[in-house]
Amino acid sequence: MKISVLIPTYKRPHWLRQCLLSVVNQTLKPYEVIISDNDPEKNTETEKIVYEFAKEHKFIKYEKNKENIGSVENYKKLLHMADGDLIQFLPDDDLLTPWALEELAKPLTEYEDVKLATGKGAFIGENLNVIPNLALFNQFYLRYPEIFKGFMDWDDFIKEMIINGIALTGFPLFKKKDLDFDIFRFKERELISTVDTFTYFGLARKGGKVFLSDKITYLMRNHEKSYRWGKNIHTIGFEERLRFLEDDALEFFNVRHKIKKHKILKPYETLILEIASCLEYTGNEEYRKIFKNISNKIKKCAQEYVINNFEMRNKREAFSIIIITYNSEQTIKECLKRILENSKVSDEILVIDNNSKDKTRQILIDFQKKFPNVKVILNQENIGFAKAVNQGIKASKNEFIVIINPDAIVVTPDWLEIFYKELKENNDVCVVAPVSDQAPHYQFFIKFTKISGDITPYILRYFYNDYSEDLGSFFGFCFATRKSKIQELGMLDENLILGMEDFDLSLRIREKGYKIVLKPSVLVQHIYHVSFNSDKENAEKLNQISIWNFAKKLIKKYGYGNVPSPDILLLGKEEENPMNYLLLNLKGKYKFLFNFSGKTKGNDFFKKRAIELMSKPQISCITVNFFSSDDVFELALSLKKSDYEKIYLVVVDNSEDETEFKKLQDGLKEIIPERFLLIKNINNGFAGGINKGIKFAKEELKSKYIWILNPDIVVDKKSPFELLKTLLYTDSLAVTCKAKDYKTGLCLYDGLKASEVPFKEEDIGIIPALFLSGGNFFAKAELFEKIGYLNEEFFLYFEDNEFMDRMRKENIKLIYTPYTHIWRKVKDKGFLFNATKLYYFTKNFLFFYSEKSKNKEEFVGSLPHILNSFAQYYNQLMSDSDGKAKENIKSIVIGIIHYLEGKKGKQDWQKDLDNMRNQRQQQNKDCSSKIKAEIYNLAFELIENPERQDKFQKLLENLYSYEFSKMVGFENAKELIPQLANQ
Repeated sequence: MKISVLIPTYKRPHWLRQCLLSVVNQTLKPYEVIISDNDPEKNTETEKIVYEFAKEHKFIKYEKNKENIGSVENYKKLLHMADGDLIQFLPDDDLLTPWALEELAKPLTEYEDVKLATGKGAFIGENLNVIPNLALFNQFYLRYPEIFKGFMDWDDFIKEMIINGIALTGFPLFKKKDLDFDIFRFKERELISTVDTFTYFGLARKGGKVFLSDKITYLMRNHEKSYRWGKNIHTIGFEERLRFLEDDALEFFNVRHKIKKHKILKPYETLILEIASCLEYTGNEEYRKIFKNISNKIKKCAQEYVINNFEMRNKREAFSIIIITYNSEQTIKECLKRILENSKVSDEILVIDNNSKDKTRQILIDFQKKFPNVKVILNQENIGFAKAVNQGIKASKNEFIVIINPDAIVVTPDWLEIFYKELKENNDVCVVAPVSDQAPHYQFFIKFTKISGDITPYILRYFYNDYSEDLGSFFGFCFATRKSKIQELGMLDENLILGMEDFDLSLRIREKGYKIVLKPSVLVQHIYHVSFNSDKENAEKLNQISIWNFAKKLIKKYGYGNVPSPDILLLGKEEENPMNYLLLNLKGKYKFLFNFSGKTKGNDFFKKRAIELMSKPQISCITVNFFSSDDVFELALSLKKSDYEKIYLVVVDNSEDETEFKKLQDGLKEIIPERFLLIKNINNGFAGGINKGIKFAKEELKSKYIWILNPDIVVDKKSPFELLKTLLYTDSLAVTCKAKDYKTGLCLYDGLKASEVPFKEEDIGIIPALFLSGGNFFAKAELFEKIGYLNEEFFLYFEDNEFMDRMRKENIKLIYTPYTHIWRKVKDKGFLFNATKLYYFTKNFLFFYSEKSKNKEEFVGSLPHILNSFAQYYNQLMSDSDGKAKENIKSIVIGIIHYLEGKKGKQDWQKDLDNMRNQRQQQNKDCSSKIKAEIYNLAFELIENPERQDKFQKLLENLYSYEFSKMVGFENAKELIPQLANQ
């Protein structure tokens, strides 16, 4: 097939030369290259360049327009002039990679049903360098590995582009005969900014496939003079992209029936947030106008749905709306006001007051006098929430029921109609629930829209009109049900006085085969725990009794130790989210209720484990010494004072110093003469020392249980026993516990986070830890047989993170218990103020994320977080009062350099730091990468003067540029098209 490359140009001769060089150096030559020049002047530099190329390449044609006809008309003219079978539009400031035409023409030539072909794009600047821009990364590069995998069906392609906002660079290569629509106009409106996007959509709309090459084929130049950045082009782009999301556009693209309305919300949100960001940054009234227009459109559409539902309000059956109050004077007026506004006269509003001590009862009496459908029952004692709800259900007169808290405020006007339709039409639905601003994450409105503000209820109402989602459980601040169904289930459990009644009911609903349905189109605000806080002490006590009573029911149903984790139990699926355990905070009772291992525990499980526990099997405690003998002695003393006798302390001495070794030997003989083993070792780091100790404990001591501890730890007397108990009773391979600051007693590690700055602890029971803190880790010896030992390449820092990653890959959970603790000494200001620690932390931070990332794009996505951390460390070091810490900035610099050089494990970094001044000239000579050479230059300057913050920031920027260019595959377009070198 013949290829026509069509180049519109206007007064950019230098870039046109580069553009033409990229075309004439294609591995597959085009049939023709047509340049249409919008500059009517004679004897221009553009003319000279084109005629120069045309002398050597006869396929180049030149058309000079008599006047500037504008960009769009110029494109149209080129298309009309083209004689080729395949069309490639190419603006004069963009480039093709040398293989682009050959790579993209092949599938179009071989397969009739392939409608277009394109490859990955990269963004370059005026100087042809790759642009390492985070916004461009998020919009384009981030999803490249998922998208560019060869052939894709047309409808999947269009849905990806629309729903996930896949942005492609430049125009595709396509067959001219397939162009049966005007790519420059849609619905009588001329397209200016999104012609390339519209071309993709339109070509794919009639079926077939698209080809997405995993090679970079297009280089898009970003610069201030670009047409893409012209006046008003940005705002026009927003308007045109929004236009493509409307129903008539989706109909034209032939996907309207294939994309649910709520799926369109994601690209809408992306655009709204972009517009809001531009408005905040520029204050441009055009952005304000677009934002207002889109808001008004969403509100209008949402209101139309509401109005349509109001037409069925008189036809639907009446509801009984049940509210239980207790000291609710702060919220009950607004609650009732909204319900009365958004219900009908025949809807019964039944309020049961549990003997409030404030003005609630009088408020209710006043409402009852004013509104005939408000009925009040005044209890003479507080009978509890669950019992009062049952009282209300029995007293209600209607089949359809809503139970709503007095601190819940209805926002969606047609909420009852939405609930009614779901319950009436679906007999298998037992409960319908709304979303809220105060609810567990599965009912939190943020799960459904990122837009927070006045427009939120309209977004939810419009985009989720027909959407329902099945839930494993619901949060009972507001829900609708049928009286007959809730009676069939046995009503609410009155033993669950205050709390858990909703989760208990959820389990019974699922057991009966009924469904719990969430309607995100209904928003109910929840002013959380107002009544609860009015009598907080008593409420907390009743709530805890309810949780324990619920736990008893679970034990009866599943067996102790076999209760599914809260996420499986309440959500119906396992999540790596320990915060789900907050829903069932047992406060130290029934500690081993849940099944963490996934294996069913037999009736004699705990008996057998108790026997093993009480036999006090041998534990080997492993620590590594590096001139920290005084700490080791204190650790040994704490082990001696513990309640556990059969514990050996294995000390691996990495000091490589005979005096230190002798001091250790003498001191340990005095403290625990029969219970220590001292191993002389070369300094191969924390990981290497620990590994040597583990192997010794397994092979020589035959230990089944290994406890890894930092030397600066002091153990609580109960911690060995409690850790072993947790390990045995949870049937786990690895456990850990709370770490407290030795000085303040505050928390340093709680399974969810770790910090060298102590924080206030918040225990939520035994949970799967989010990460491993290598300084306190208790495990079965078989764990190391399953996944190996600590990675010694890290030497110091991040070896525990890498170990935890391997555990996750094998589905091995690290179990954290708050019911015992160790003490950790924080002696200095942290690793920042120890040059060696900071060096290894810096280097390993980069190595860890680069190696754990699935691809280069994932690593580049994590780099801003890493580099921002380095910037913060720099600021902390610079602000040190005595000024000495500024020297440690050099540790960060050499850590970055060693990462670039691939130097893992133990390094004589201080020697390398001293030698860097002498290596500067040779280092630059050896650098094949200009960016890398610049990093070295900046590093040398910072070693001379670490206080140059501008140089440090530039170093980080260049590191990002270097990794960005590695992801793309080149630093400068000249690497791909050598002919550009002289341009």
